[in-house]
Amino acid sequence: MIAHDRGEYEEALTWGQRALDLVSEVDDPEEEVESYEVLIPPLIALGRFEEARGLAVVHDEVCSGLTAHHKVHGIGIIVEVEELLGGWDSIASLRDRIRKDIAANLGTPCVRNPRTLMACAAAHEIIGEAEEARRLESEAGERAMEGYPLVLEPPRLRLRMARGDLDAVDDALGSFPQQRYWFAFALQAVVLDAYAALGEREAVEQHAAAIPGNNRYLEPFALRALGRVRRDEDLVRQALEGFEALELPWQGDQTRALLA
Repeated sequence: MIAHDRGEYEEALTWGQRALDLVSEVDDPEEEVESYEVLIPPLIALGRFEEARGLAVVHDEVCSGLTAHHKVHGIGIIVEVEELLGGWDSIASLRDRIRKDIAANLGTPCVRNPRTLMACAAAHEIIGEAEEARRLESEAGERAMEGYPLVLEPPRLRLRMARGDLDAVDDALGSFPQQRYWFAFALQAVVLDAYAALGEREAVEQHAAAIPGNNRYLEPFALRALGRVRRDEDLVRQALEGFEALELPWQGDQTRALLA
């Protein structure tokens, strides 16, 4: 985690792989699932998305043989990876399983109960199923937990932006914990998008400057936001090229629309 927090993603991946290589020597399923989890953020930062997706699936398979709480983490991490990659159709297709796994876990307080429902609500809103999005948002609200802004705000902000509710987006933006590990990429991406949509140049400049230069995933988000607030189409085009190079079609379509 230390290497990752310093933006040294290759080193973080190396250390994470070493831990994974030792899993077969450890008779502890908790350590096994964590060894998969820690590899996903650096893979995302390096643009190695299919590897991240594959690990999320393996992690879910291991979790499926453990407790109801582990199962929520298993489906939650799949959703979180797809959320980063704009895989909204994939998230929406998991709706029934999300509801089932969370219902089985209600006896264990877990921030992924409301978070995963909210991410699914955002997915349905984005693909044009607003009624289902409202139902899922209500279900997430019934399982609400106090605090955890780093965890809970990204899908909530994405849902509000999909609705074009910029007043609610503006009200929700504020100070978030400084953290660069799990959940941080989703928050940084949506906050850049939100401040850009609001035309808040100073905030965009500040957040874009905080993105590590070697973070391939977040770089085009920063370029797009800077291009919008600076009214610089060349930066927006660079962002589009970045999203296309990373094979992120939803983000690419969102960027292309700004150039129309």
